[in-house]
Formats: sequence, C-alpha cells, structure tokens
Amino acid sequence: MSKCILVILFLIVGCNYSVQKQSPVDLPEFTFTTGGEISFATVQQYVIAPVCLACHSVGGSRGSNLGDINLANYQNVFSQREDIRSDILDGSMPKDSPALSGYQKRLILAWLDAGALEFAGQSNTGEAPPPTKPPPEPVVVPNIPDSEIYYDVVAKYVFSTNCIKCHGGIPGSKRPDLTNYASVVLNIDDMNEQLNTDQMPPAPPKGIPLTDAQKKLIFTWLDKGAPEKSAAAQ
Repeated sequence: MSKCILVILFLIVGCNYSVQKQSPVDLPEFTFTTGGEISFATVQQYVIAPVCLACHSVGGSRGSNLGDINLANYQNVFSQREDIRSDILDGSMPKDSPALSGYQKRLILAWLDAGALEFAGQSNTGEAPPPTKPPPEPVVVPNIPDSEIYYDVVAKYVFSTNCIKCHGGIPGSKRPDLTNYASVVLNIDDMNEQLNTDQMPPAPPKGIPLTDAQKKLIFTWLDKGAPEKSAAAQ
C-alpha cells in the first residue's frame, strides 16, 4: 500500500511540475483578438515582470541591468522592442529561465506587432516616447598614426563604445561576439560587409552609429589586415 501511495504522489508532483513549467505565470489568461487591445501594463504583468526583471532591472535577483539593459519601464522596453522581438523569435531569451509559454509568446508578439503601445486602444503613431536618458556623447577619436593602429586601439574607440552592448559574448546568443580579438577575426568578413553597407551599428534607439573618425579608424585597421599588435610587440 505504501508503495502505491508513493507512486501516486510521484505522479502528482510530476504533473504539477509539468504544469508549472508550461505556465510560469499563475494568472487567468488575458483574452485578446488584436495586439491593439493589449497595454504595456498587461505585457508587464504576464511577461516582463515574471520573466525579464530578474536580470534586466536595478538589483534584479539574478543580476542588475545585465547587458546594460533595463526593462523596468515602458520607455526602456519600447526602445528595445526590435531586440526583444528578435530574441523571442530565435529563442535566445529568456536566458537561464524557463522558456516563455505559448500564450506568453503570442501576447508579447501581438503587442509588438501592434506597435508596442503603452495603452490599449491607443493610436499607433510609430513615434517613440520621450527617452529616459539623453543619447551618449559621440566618441572622440584622437589623431592616431596609421602605423600605430592595432586591435587594442580599435577595441577602445569602436568595439567597446558602439558594439559590446549587443555583441557582448552572452552564452547562447546568436549575435557575433566582439569582446576579444579571436572572436572578432572569426566574424571579420561579415563585420566588414555590414560596416560598408551601413547595416551596423544600427540607428538609435537600437544602436549608436559610428562617427566618421571611428569609421576611418576601423577601415584603416581592416585595410592593414586587422593586426592584433605590432611586430615589435609580438
């Protein structure tokens, strides 16, 4: 008899665990037909608060603003909306957490597709809300002789300032890692092509385009064969 009870308890616990994994948000589903019926508050309640803020908020339980991304308010989420969509579709986020349920995916993607409105029924103007902080000052690149342009210089004035926010080498991310020389070299052909076609870095609010001085610096380095360091230093 005791064995039967243990088996039944095991099955019950297993079933509950399965339900919890598939439905991480213990709330009645918000019924919607179009994304325009969904407000930011609803998305925050069902997706962002239970799934994202552990990593992407000040003092989150798993880290504070990981990846320099804070999703604690509407303006910040709106500015990251294209990255959020991309990460959800390719499965790279949420990281180290249970995957979004089918309902959570449908909810947030419908909201994003409708223009990521702050309030349900709001007209979609396509305009961003006021930014929470001013854009950073352009990077000032000193006058560096071509003979002294190596990886460390490019990393200081280009990669660390304009690229690492999205290409920070996060495990599981499909974005190229630009945090070290070996990884940069592995992706150098794609990087060169995207720089030449102005695809990267993207325009605000998603990214920070390079200044003319930054472009001159990185293209000079690429034309030299992208050396890591001078022959004298090797």
